[in-house]
Parts: sequence; structure tokens; C-alpha cells
Amino acid sequence: VKNLIKLIKSSETISLHTEFDGEDIHTREIVSVTIALKDKTCYFIPINHHPDHLGEGNKNLSKDHLLKVLRASWEDSTKSVYTEHAKRDCDFALCNNIDFNATKLDIVQMHYLLEPSGNHSLHYLLSNHLGQSLSSLTKGEIIEAIPFAVAAEMSGERAYGLFCLGEIFSQKLNENDLTKTYRDIDEKMFTILGSMEREGVALNIGFLEDLESQFNIKVEKIVEKIGKYSSVPINLRSSKQVGGLLFDELNLPVQKKTKTGFSTDSEVLEILAGMGLSDVPELLLSFRELDKLLSTYIKALPKMVSEKSGRVHTNLSQHN
Repeated sequence: VKNLIKLIKSSETISLHTEFDGEDIHTREIVSVTIALKDKTCYFIPINHHPDHLGEGNKNLSKDHLLKVLRASWEDSTKSVYTEHAKRDCDFALCNNIDFNATKLDIVQMHYLLEPSGNHSLHYLLSNHLGQSLSSLTKGEIIEAIPFAVAAEMSGERAYGLFCLGEIFSQKLNENDLTKTYRDIDEKMFTILGSMEREGVALNIGFLEDLESQFNIKVEKIVEKIGKYSSVPINLRSSKQVGGLLFDELNLPVQKKTKTGFSTDSEVLEILAGMGLSDVPELLLSFRELDKLLSTYIKALPKMVSEKSGRVHTNLSQHN
């Protein structure tokens, strides 16, 4: 670790790739860190690699040792660090009392500035700019539970790929007069957005529960009203059954068709409601609005509340 820290301190630019065991901002643990230097050497630092997969002669480093490496990498304001997840790294630094003073060169955000409508995945960027294919985990695999040598090789590929892409994109930002934009706007947002994600959003669960009860009553009344117009029980979430009710039983004028039958989208329902031939189209619009609010927000949001913080934590992306 001491030798690595010396190498880091003597380097103006490094790339640093972090791996975590999950996405939950309050429960995720760091698994490994891989650092690449300009001379193509990479250093894999396992923190929580599964003991059964470490192999002979390998061991996990302590978190204290890791933090020493990260302080040498992040706290030096004269250093530049290429990364794939600057916002996540800033959050980790904040939680571990590390001042991230180094220049944060996030290759994904840099590429977004250069090609806003492009593909920003690391796999694509490495293939398109370096002709390099990136090894991937198979379905169900996690990097901390594969053979140590394989994890080290995969992480090294990623870390050095970040370094090479960072050099390319830094030059292109300069050529397109975008370096100042990146430094003045994009880079400063990593810490801000990371802090917002960690803070989260408080929900008034009691209010949402009351609202759910009110909306369920309204939905039941709408279902009951529409049911009086149908000769058979009808599932209002089925476009086919709704189309049968509107255009077969009620004989309302067909507006457009799809490959599977009558279209009952909102545009069609609004046209039919405007004709005033039946109350059903307007009732269907109300049903869909309430049903959407219930399923997407009122019922769903309370389930997203973190047990640890009691808040909802979202992902605030700069490049979507």
C-alpha cells in the first residue's frame, strides 16, 4: 500500500474504478478499487472479496488501508482522476470524511458533452474509440464472488480503459471549447447531486394512505357505473375488452385500429367523450388517470422508502 501511495502521489493523472455490492445508497458496501496509471500498470485492491474465491496468497485489505489510498488519490487538488461514476465516488468520499479536491473527470459525462444523443455505456465507448471489448459477468454473477484473478483482470481492463478514454475525451473537450463548461457546470454537480441522493425525500405516508383509500372508492364507483353498460363482467385494464364494450356493445364510431383490434388510447377516448354519445369514454379516462396515480405513485412510493433512513432515495442522472 505504501508503494502504491507513492506512485499515486507522483502521478498527475490516474484512473480509479470502484465496485460496490449494490445500488442502495445506505446499505451498499465497497467491494474493490482498481487504479490505473499512465504506464499501463493497474492495481487491484480487494476489500470485500468472498474468502472462498480469494485463492492462495491473496487477501482482502482493510478499509483503513483503502481510505489511505483514496485520500492520496482524491484529496490532492493538483491531481486529475478519471472515473466512470464520479457522483458515486463523491458520495463515498463524503461518507468517509475524504475531501474530494482532485479534478473529477467522469468519462461518461465527458462523452455526454461531446455527443449528447450518443451511447454512453463503457462497453460501447471502449469498443467504438479503442476497439476494445470489455469482459462481462454472466447473469447471476457478482464480481466479489468470482475467482480473484478473473476479478482482478476484469477490473484492470475497466480501469485502464477509463484512463485511455479519459485522455481521448479530455483532448476532444479542449478541441471543442467544452473544457470550461465541464469544469464550471458538470463537475460541480457531482457532489451536489450525490448529496441530494443521500439526503433523499421525506414522504407523508399517512397522507398517501388516506389518498389511496379515497382513490380506491372513486375507482370502485367508476367500475360500477361502467359495469352497468356491459352485458358481461369487464376488465377495464384490458384494451380488447374495453374496445368490445365501446364499439360492439355501445356501437360508438371506431376512430382507429391497431394490429390487435380497436384502439382505445387516450386520444380516441377524448374524441369519443367530446361527441357526447355516451358517458363511458369520460369514465374510462377518469379510471385510467386514477389507476395510474395509484399504481405508479400512491401505492409504489411508500414501498421505496429506505428502512435505514425513512426516506426515498432516487438516482439523479446528468446524462439521460
